[in-house]
Amino acid sequence: MKLSELIELLATEYQAGLPAVRAAFESIASSRAVVSDDAALDDAIEFIERTRVAIEMAGLAAASKLLAHSIDVIASCDTALSRDDRSLRAAWLSQTIDAVDAYLANGAAVESVELLYAQALSSPLEPDSEWLDAFAATLTIEPSLSDGDDDAGALDIEITEANVSLDVRNADPELLSAMLADAPRQLDRLHRDLLEIESAEVRVNGQLAEAQRVAHTLKGSGNIIGIPGVANIAHRLEDVLIWLDGGEGDPAAHALALRDARVATDSLSQAVAHLNGDEAPPGYLLAVLERMQAWATAIEQDEADYFSPPPIETTSTAPVAADSADAIGEVRVSDAVTLRVSSERIGELVMRAGESLAGAQRVARTLRRIDARLSQADEQRRLLRQKLEELQRLIDRQVVVLEERRNANEQFDPLEFDRYDSLHILSRTLSEAVQDQDDLAREAQQDLRDTLLALREDERGLREQHRTLLESRLVPFASLISRLRRSVEQTANELDKPVRLSIRGEQTTIDSSVLGQLTEPLLHILRNAVDHGIEDSAERMLRGKSASGEIFIECQREGAHVVISCRDDGRGIDAERVREKAVAEGLISYNAELTRDEVIELVLQRGFSTKADVSQVSGRGIGMDVVAERMRALKGALSIRSEPGAGTEILMRVPVTAGLAQSLVVDVANERVAIASDHVITALPPGSCEIAVGPDSQIVVECEFAGVRYPVLSLAEWLGFSDHVSPDERTKNAVVLAHSDRGPIALSVDRVVDVREFVLQNVGSILSKIPGLSVGSIGDVGTPIFLIDPAALARKAESKVTLSAAIRLRQRAEAERVRILVVDDALSARRALRQSFENSGFEVVMAADGFEALEALRRHPIALIATDLEMPNLNGVELARRVREVPAWSLLPIIMITSRSGERHRAVADAAGVDGYLTKPFSDALLIETAKSLLQQRV
Repeated sequence: MKLSELIELLATEYQAGLPAVRAAFESIASSRAVVSDDAALDDAIEFIERTRVAIEMAGLAAASKLLAHSIDVIASCDTALSRDDRSLRAAWLSQTIDAVDAYLANGAAVESVELLYAQALSSPLEPDSEWLDAFAATLTIEPSLSDGDDDAGALDIEITEANVSLDVRNADPELLSAMLADAPRQLDRLHRDLLEIESAEVRVNGQLAEAQRVAHTLKGSGNIIGIPGVANIAHRLEDVLIWLDGGEGDPAAHALALRDARVATDSLSQAVAHLNGDEAPPGYLLAVLERMQAWATAIEQDEADYFSPPPIETTSTAPVAADSADAIGEVRVSDAVTLRVSSERIGELVMRAGESLAGAQRVARTLRRIDARLSQADEQRRLLRQKLEELQRLIDRQVVVLEERRNANEQFDPLEFDRYDSLHILSRTLSEAVQDQDDLAREAQQDLRDTLLALREDERGLREQHRTLLESRLVPFASLISRLRRSVEQTANELDKPVRLSIRGEQTTIDSSVLGQLTEPLLHILRNAVDHGIEDSAERMLRGKSASGEIFIECQREGAHVVISCRDDGRGIDAERVREKAVAEGLISYNAELTRDEVIELVLQRGFSTKADVSQVSGRGIGMDVVAERMRALKGALSIRSEPGAGTEILMRVPVTAGLAQSLVVDVANERVAIASDHVITALPPGSCEIAVGPDSQIVVECEFAGVRYPVLSLAEWLGFSDHVSPDERTKNAVVLAHSDRGPIALSVDRVVDVREFVLQNVGSILSKIPGLSVGSIGDVGTPIFLIDPAALARKAESKVTLSAAIRLRQRAEAERVRILVVDDALSARRALRQSFENSGFEVVMAADGFEALEALRRHPIALIATDLEMPNLNGVELARRVREVPAWSLLPIIMITSRSGERHRAVADAAGVDGYLTKPFSDALLIETAKSLLQQRV
């Protein structure tokens, strides 16, 4: 690692912790409490000590010595000092940390060195001349990275749980957040470099140096923050990489060291993922530290060429319970740096912003309707004014007639002029009232238009806010790479198959919630590829392939969707065997005409397998139904392509995010639905269709677009709004050309209404199960409008699978899936157990304590309980006793999982009715074997 880069890293991390340290120093001046009673000062001392050690490692001896002296100054505040003396010490301490900050920011500049020496001279402890001379001598030392002397005495690190701890409860939140934001990217780069070095015939200059830089950075960060598990493993990893970079030694020993270095890198990746709250902690950190220290010792003693250890065991030990699971959730940083907000909270904000935007749109539509009604009222007032003018003209003519009669000496009643005067006055009054009403109406319309204009601006702001929140949920696909790569390597190691994973498009962004729901399907697809797709080395070489299998993942953006391709170069899927099994199961008829791709996609039917004996894990199809269901829940699409001997490709197409959608609104059988613009090719007006004769003399309706004729299908029939729409009716309707998995489709609709941007909202778990129904939105008058998925409707209409047979398979698969209740107060432990059970084909329900477990037992049929011993509220023993007291649950198998291995604890568990007792750490194989054995005994 370059010196400038290390100093820049130290300066960044040091500056992030200064606000808390300054606040702690202020307490010295404002309080008479002793230091030992002030938790904030204790934290400040710990931070200064960690920083001092890291700075000394970088060769910045002067700053390290001054920080050590500042700790002595803090300790001196315990004595009975006056308020002035305490204020003097607090001021000096603040100036000192600022001087060190300037020194780190400016390197060894002359002014920074002079500032350090001035601080030493002005120390309130008045250091003696001997100390000052020693300090002055350190000022002349140029900063430089050590050549390993700082590690000379570190080869005796004890192999203890404490030295691989990932406890961050005492860590500075800002520093921890900064490390966790950058570490995944660095570790992924380190892993790629090691893979390239391991596979390349000629070593690329600088690659190992870059790898050393990453390890050194992690070592420094781990030491500063106080994470022994990260610091110690990165420390030993750096030693091995330095030796490898020397280029001397036996190539076979280099290959073994690179192998173990990759495992160490994977363990650090999982540790960082755990600290981010995404995964359980790695259960093999102790084994990794022991191995890497063994390498360091062998290198130190010039015996590395003869060191040939076996591979590190990464699967035999279950992940230990998180000792910091609760603390991780509390990590927060100031707004000035970075704010770590959970995806659930962002999701809530997106939902609220969407509701506000939808509400503003409803208000705007209501105001526009009011404006339209005011315009109609204005038209009525115009007619009223016309009638009043006609009335006035009639009255005026009556005056002329009366005048003529009077001039002609005709007899008339003088009261007629009085009646005329009254009628004239009334007409004038009405005219004035109408005029006043016109003025008020104009003012109301102007106010309404001003309000609409203001609301339009607010709506624009709300839309931008909604889009910004949606974009804040976008994360790069690269954030998932480390976990995918570890899954492939662990599965390959278990099956003794050499497999390489290549990934492209890792910077493609996708909604974090969507990516989270894709994680398990992707892991399952990759495990499936290694287990069932990739052949062993001997078989591959017989087929003329390389000994190592290849799996490729490519992620790319296509409009509002992300397409993820998972491809392997294995044996592929036997389509003929799939077809034979489908016919035998009654899924399709013997003479059904299906393409090869359609046959292969039958493996997505729940419960389908080409294996003779269907179990929880046998057959390539078991589990792929879960992937397909997850795709449907995401409103995505899944397709499979496979060639015998050439491999299999699985394509997943999912929306980048859900929020706003430009949609085409149509009327169908007196119902209003919308089609997202991404699915629409074009809309054709009524009269664009004609009746034609199709295959087998079948009457069809066709429309022409871009020189191609398409059969027109009724959307009303597909949605179930109408039993049958005649060909004549279809020719009179408008037509929408839309995309489907197998090309464009033409849909007959009653009327194309509008193109509108909708704020999308979840339709709930019940409606989401309806095929072809996507998300929902709110219409003009507050009624819901659903977005439909034409591609899903087409798949449903074109499916040749027999419904009754599919239902039988689904029921059989559901009957075979066993549900296990996992009870543990540590979230990471629950997740680790869930992953172990789910990997073996079980369904899992989780509970955080005994009371939640009892509630889960009331809601779900449970076949086995796996519970921790020590939990809040209701512990494992008390839970077992209550379960045994209920007749319906009395025979349920119970496995106790705990770190308590004493006979007394075992006896208490046995007395409570526990059937199996496992102590941490334990192997996944033992856990699954115990569960299956207990389940078989209960059959």
